[in-house]
Amino acid sequence: MQEEEYLKKLFRQFKEAKGIKDKSAKLEDFKEEFNRFIFTRQLISEHYIYIFIR
Repeated sequence: MQEEEYLKKLFRQFKEAKGIKDKSAKLEDFKEEFNRFIFTRQLISEHYIYIFIR
């Protein structure tokens, strides 16, 4: 259940970042864009870690 809650929180952040105000918007409707959003944040976090560990 924790993973499901985490995914919901990530999707909420995605909607806020994209300005999606529709409360009925579902992850399935934005699957590709959401995956790119997550991938981009993962790259950013890796670069951030690299900068501060170097």
